[in-house]
Amino acid sequence: MKDDVSSVARPVKELKGFHKIWLEPGEAREVEFIIEREHLMFTGQHYRLVLEPGRSH
Repeated sequence: MKDDVSSVARPVKELKGFHKIWLEPGEAREVEFIIEREHLMFTGQHYRLVLEPGRSH
């Protein structure tokens, strides 16, 4: 995830909804990432979790 504009300084990129899977050599598998509202929240200026408006890329 990447936040172009935020009310507080944020990491340039963040890994969200990560799960490790194991594949055998030559094996392929389709994976799905489900990003919930809680994944997009962060600690704001007053040390409370906030969800700011943004845009999807």
